[in-house]
Amino acid sequence: MTQEQMEIIFTPYLGSIKYGEGMKMDMQMIQSQIRKSVTEVNVSEDSVNETLRIFDSPVGKKQYKIAVVKASTGNLLIPRHEFVNVSQYRKHFIHFITKDVLQFTAACMNGRQNGTIHFGIVPLQNGLGKIIGIPKNSFNDINLNEEITTTLTTCFGENVSAAKQCIRPVQIVPVESGTYVIEIDVVPFSCHLNPQMFYITYPPKGCQCRKYFMFDSNEIVTVSNTKLDDVCDACVKLLKHREYLEDNALVDEKKGYGIQSKLKKLLTRGNRYVKDELIPIIISGRISGSANEMEIRQKLDIDRVFSSAELVLDFDSSIKLRDKVEGSRSKFSKFLVKIAENLSEVEQKTQMLDKADPAPPLLTWLYCNGNDEIQSPPFRLREWMRERSNGIKASLCKQRKMIPKDRGILIFLVFDTPMIYQDPLFEIARDALLFTFRGECLIISTTNEHVAYLKQEVSRTLDDSALESCFVSGLVWDEVSTVMKSVFRVNEDVVCRLPCSNGHLVEMTAREKGELKLSDIEILSGEQCIMEEETMGDHDRKAKRRESQELFYKGGSVSWWNFYYRNQVGKRDQFETHKKEIKELLSNDKGDDIVEIHEIEHHPGAGGSTLGRHLLWEFSQFKGDPDSAYRCCVVHTITEETVAQLDRFRSFKDIDDTRPFIVLIDNESEESIILLKTNLYELAYKMATPGKLFCLLILINRMSITYEKRRGKHLLKHQLTYREKNWFEDKFEEMERKNDYDVNTLIAFNCMRNSFDEKYIHETIQRIMQGITTSELEVLKCLALISSYESDTPIPQNIFDRMMNKEFDLELITRQPFGIKHHIKELDRLAKQTPKTWNVNLTDAMQLLLTKRDHESFYHSGVCIVSKLLAKAVLFHIMDTENISLEEVVIYVLELVEQQMSESNPMSKQFVRIVCSLFKTRQPLDGEKGEAKLKFSDLVLELEQTMETEKDDDARQRVIRVMQRCVDITDDAMVGQQLARFNIHIKEFEAAEKAILRSISKIPQSSYLLDTHGQIFKSKMEYMFESSLRIDGKIPDDTAAAIVDNAFTAILKFREGQSLAIKQDEDKNWICFRMEVITWLTLLEKFSKFSCYCDRRNFLNFLNDDNFEINGSSFENIVALCPTLDGIRSGREEQRHVDTSLRSLQERFYQVKHHLYPIHSDKDVLLLKLRERFERFYGTTYSTSRYKFLYGIGLKPLQHAKEKDPDVLEKRVKEAEENLRNKRLSEVDERDFLVYLGTKIITLSNLNERAEELQEEEYTKLLKYSKYLVDMQTPKNTSNRPYLESYLYYAMLHWPSRNRLEINPENLSGPVTYLEKMGNWETAYDENFFLKSNEQIKKNRPKNYFALGKGSPGNDIIDLESIRRQWKEMKKENGRSRRPVFRDNFWKEGFVVERLERLTGIVDGTGHQILHKVEYSQHGTQTFRIKTYYPCSQHSNRPVTFVLGFTWRGPTALDVDEKDRGGQRIETFVSVLDFDDQPSSIETVAGNDDEKDNNRVQGHIQGACGGTEEVVRDHIQGACGGTEVGVIDHVLSACGGTEDGTVDNCKEKENARHRESVDEYKSEKGLAKINSQGQNKRPPWMKPGKRRRHRRK
Repeated sequence: MTQEQMEIIFTPYLGSIKYGEGMKMDMQMIQSQIRKSVTEVNVSEDSVNETLRIFDSPVGKKQYKIAVVKASTGNLLIPRHEFVNVSQYRKHFIHFITKDVLQFTAACMNGRQNGTIHFGIVPLQNGLGKIIGIPKNSFNDINLNEEITTTLTTCFGENVSAAKQCIRPVQIVPVESGTYVIEIDVVPFSCHLNPQMFYITYPPKGCQCRKYFMFDSNEIVTVSNTKLDDVCDACVKLLKHREYLEDNALVDEKKGYGIQSKLKKLLTRGNRYVKDELIPIIISGRISGSANEMEIRQKLDIDRVFSSAELVLDFDSSIKLRDKVEGSRSKFSKFLVKIAENLSEVEQKTQMLDKADPAPPLLTWLYCNGNDEIQSPPFRLREWMRERSNGIKASLCKQRKMIPKDRGILIFLVFDTPMIYQDPLFEIARDALLFTFRGECLIISTTNEHVAYLKQEVSRTLDDSALESCFVSGLVWDEVSTVMKSVFRVNEDVVCRLPCSNGHLVEMTAREKGELKLSDIEILSGEQCIMEEETMGDHDRKAKRRESQELFYKGGSVSWWNFYYRNQVGKRDQFETHKKEIKELLSNDKGDDIVEIHEIEHHPGAGGSTLGRHLLWEFSQFKGDPDSAYRCCVVHTITEETVAQLDRFRSFKDIDDTRPFIVLIDNESEESIILLKTNLYELAYKMATPGKLFCLLILINRMSITYEKRRGKHLLKHQLTYREKNWFEDKFEEMERKNDYDVNTLIAFNCMRNSFDEKYIHETIQRIMQGITTSELEVLKCLALISSYESDTPIPQNIFDRMMNKEFDLELITRQPFGIKHHIKELDRLAKQTPKTWNVNLTDAMQLLLTKRDHESFYHSGVCIVSKLLAKAVLFHIMDTENISLEEVVIYVLELVEQQMSESNPMSKQFVRIVCSLFKTRQPLDGEKGEAKLKFSDLVLELEQTMETEKDDDARQRVIRVMQRCVDITDDAMVGQQLARFNIHIKEFEAAEKAILRSISKIPQSSYLLDTHGQIFKSKMEYMFESSLRIDGKIPDDTAAAIVDNAFTAILKFREGQSLAIKQDEDKNWICFRMEVITWLTLLEKFSKFSCYCDRRNFLNFLNDDNFEINGSSFENIVALCPTLDGIRSGREEQRHVDTSLRSLQERFYQVKHHLYPIHSDKDVLLLKLRERFERFYGTTYSTSRYKFLYGIGLKPLQHAKEKDPDVLEKRVKEAEENLRNKRLSEVDERDFLVYLGTKIITLSNLNERAEELQEEEYTKLLKYSKYLVDMQTPKNTSNRPYLESYLYYAMLHWPSRNRLEINPENLSGPVTYLEKMGNWETAYDENFFLKSNEQIKKNRPKNYFALGKGSPGNDIIDLESIRRQWKEMKKENGRSRRPVFRDNFWKEGFVVERLERLTGIVDGTGHQILHKVEYSQHGTQTFRIKTYYPCSQHSNRPVTFVLGFTWRGPTALDVDEKDRGGQRIETFVSVLDFDDQPSSIETVAGNDDEKDNNRVQGHIQGACGGTEEVVRDHIQGACGGTEVGVIDHVLSACGGTEDGTVDNCKEKENARHRESVDEYKSEKGLAKINSQGQNKRPPWMKPGKRRRHRRK
């Protein structure tokens, strides 16, 4: 080659370097060296007669001959071969080998070059070598791998982890002469390397210094310090070049193993498993009719692939493939089967997923072209395009919205060459390849001709590189199956073993676990990990032990494997303390609760979650004795179904007298825990064994860093104790000895070892951040902010795809000198890289900081920084090094949010929600529980902190800017609410109103936003109170009028919020009710600061005296300025509404049963205090000034007054009695009736307080008063909210018991009137608490206070609470202290039987009502229908006895028992449901026998339906889903026995009842009643119905 030719060829590669005289001389020298080396060749290439072992593969059966070998040459992926003759080593054999390996490894890593070093091959000229081998005795007693690992650890230092990942185990290849060749491969994958060069401390022994090794021509050289920077820059470019070569090496791979490797890489994109980072969709072609159909079905073994897919599209009409995937589990379907024709249902499901959780309950298997099972034939292309294609394409488009770009993978399986090239499968594939899933498709076939037509079509749009990454051909289906099974996780039929109450164990299969549907909880087996480990080989076991420890010590969540492998989790000093306390709770029979709670409080990152799981492990494992273990589980998500799942887990194969089970709950919200406790207490009541503990809850509570422990509580802090520090040090030394990995890379372990020392964390972060790339820094900026202020919240990884997956610049290669080893065609193929998720290319430094949090749903998985303290250190480091403020970091994250707002996938929406929560989530106050929280979120409070040389107003404006920016980007109404709250906080009321009005415009139906709107004016009122006081301490009338206007505006907004709250189907928002009352009371109590206020008497007269003369009074001017002030006077609409709101709050707490046992709260006490404050201003008529009665007039306030202030109550009762005696009853205030009757009922019902029995005359008077009182509860005579006490007193006093009918029948109400009042009672209860649906009624069941007892009229009302207290005291004397449960024999206790009257009746066919007959002297025999408190279908159509109780919604039947059973009980385990959707609690049917009722109703329905008796009977039976039995009873119940009922109404109500019965039985599956022999009995409604003849009159 001439000088001119060299100049033309090499100049483009020199960039800015001029090809001058110096360059010419260097090139001439190189030419001469090449000529010299060629002439010196002693061995020609023709003499090469042996091949080297395949690179990076085991020796297998390979054996070398004594021959000449040639080293291959090529790009960075073609291994460089270093031949070493070891004969000269002799004495120090191992030292020289490890020394050479060390140099070679460093050179390969720095040169980014694959390589193999061969010991036992003599190097020759021109890349040739001669195999001679090494005698076996030279290294027979040496463990080469251990020696090399030790050397690497000594010399590579902090980079030893990367070195160990690059170097492969020693391969010893036998030579035919009896000697051996020692070979070590080095594979520096780009994902293991840093952009910087790797140094080593060299030599391994002796005086060491830092050196950098690199390849130069045919030898390894040391890089001098003067050239180090230039070489480092070249190494960065080499690394990028290698990344490209790795991504595109698939093109050059050969058939067989190479194609399998290509398929694996295309499936995983660099990850271990497909579903680690990708969402797969399987599109399966037609198998039926293929020439080799039997062979395909036999070899295709990818069941787990189909089971792991998000969606399966099947273009074969045969169901054989799905049957094979689902197996023989006919009762355990894996898939929701759909066909293209009914795809509208799939669309509806997808729309629901857009609004809620994106993970459907079952995977969908969609038949795209027919289904033989339902006789739906396959269509040809034209018909398919018309009938089915739109739905299939629409389903893929919806999946496209759900899956982030580049995070999906569509796997097409093409089994045969289509007879017509326009196959429906190809239509979908073409659309996906070119449009919907471009770059995310993979078409797999056995031969290229199967997909040749499709490939030809799309090749017009896609280049060769893209085609190569989309099509894989050349493998048979068993090879495809092998590859695909290796990249999809195994879902084995694992058996879980659980302890049983009889001391044995029971097994749970995967099928049984699936049928139990335990999606909210994670079960802990008594032999956790043991069965799985038994299936592993020795190598896998060691790898699992190492992997689990390394993952945990690097910051991953603790797994059960960490506890299984001893000494991976150190015992905290508090472990034994908590263990002892838990043991006491489990074994103590003297406990009070049937559900005990043990709390673990800890600082973030201090190890509370690990401690909790360690305790759960301790109590769950058999350790050879199942009798000593407990059933344990972890609750991951709390929903309405969680407790039902816990019940199924608790009772699995062990339903009789189960032991307590343990539930761990980690860092759940207060609202979720209350929901769980509520439902768990209810379950415990109905299922617990009397006197025994039912369940133990372990609650892990994450407290703020500033929180200090309370008395009696243990707080887990970051600081380690002396013993704990010793354990960490011992563990550190142990890991260093074993040299399994670089201990310095275990960042979480080391932070704990150093007690999270701030200095250590700071130095660690400083060191780590030096290895972070620019793009990684951008990711860290976002993660650090979120992990600092929203701890343990993982961020979906796709959020960072754009910034981490940047396009490669091909010119970067062509400009560099090392690009010359590739010809132009090879460079052209590097235009695009094979898709790979960014997490596989992270630097070692980035991997140290990040941890991945996996979730059952892919959409909720993500990455976060290892701990909150590290996150804050990273955040401060970034702010310091980049000289940016926290505000700038937040704005940067918000800009990232703005990019994601246009995305429709669930992960992007999740990210937006997480960032918005930074401004919304408020932490609980230190040491406080319940609703006491910090004023704002942690981030807002941090932003509000003033910096140096900054004023308070500057910091506040910073908060407003950032929050306003978030609102502008996200349009999140609740962030707008927080912005309004902050403006309230800084007294910027106009800005606050502007912000909240914007939020209300987004969610106009939110009562919470209206509450905030009211808070603006309430705060403004309070601010004006404080800032408007004059020197004399009085506020002038004009300012006072403005204050009153603000107060009434606030109240108006609260009332608007109430109007919205009562329309909600969910639980009501009662905050608006409370704030209305508080605002009102604040105004009244601070009224004394107004100039118009003279004295209290004058003010009370103004409030309560209708005849008060305003003109001429001190109030004249302010009323003129503010006419709305008149609303605070007694009897005005505004004042009555406040009273009603206060009653709504107060009565809800003692009339509605929100949960079986009250979760301890001071709310009811606080509400009583509100009532006392209110009564200070509005007492009884004409009496407010004479004395103070600060209690309400409802039942509970009267009980409270009797306990707290009996003298004041006595005065009030005397006043009421005097008014009743001296006035006409029509003139008496209803409050006097309520006080008098309520106090009498309280006294008479409590036998311990009753001084003397009520006489007949007094009883008659009570009957009269209760009639008047209940008649006053009409819209005309009372306020909008009737007093339920009036109905309760009336129902108890007028119930037609036998004694009452014999002594005083004329004063008792007749049956028709009684029934009417009971119907009004139900209506009043529902309206008082705004209950509109059956579901709301069930959630707001009425409490039960009283029951009908034995005794003379008026003395036969029993306070059940007093009896329960007596029962508890008796049990306590006998050693029983736990709460009563359903299975207690409470009703059969002797003193209970003596006091309570038992009535008789017949249970109707539904088991929800009892027919009780009463003999009236004037009205004849009347049949009352009384609701059962619990459903008792086991007694259907049987005579029973029961106790009559009185709830706040009507009479009810308690303790229903079969008649004449001599006290024997059939224990019935039923759900505690209240069937309040019945027409009324009690009904009456006129007539002396049932036949009259039947004939009357039958005739009525026939008339309504226009049909015959037979038609009607069949129609009703169909509606009820049963036989003739009980049909007439059903109809009477549904229609109320009146002529206004219709068949449609009957059908609707009967269907609802039947569904409830079925649902109730299903929910109690396996827990049905047990007869005395212990056999399961079938519920009556499941038995074949008996036919009953009804005679027609």
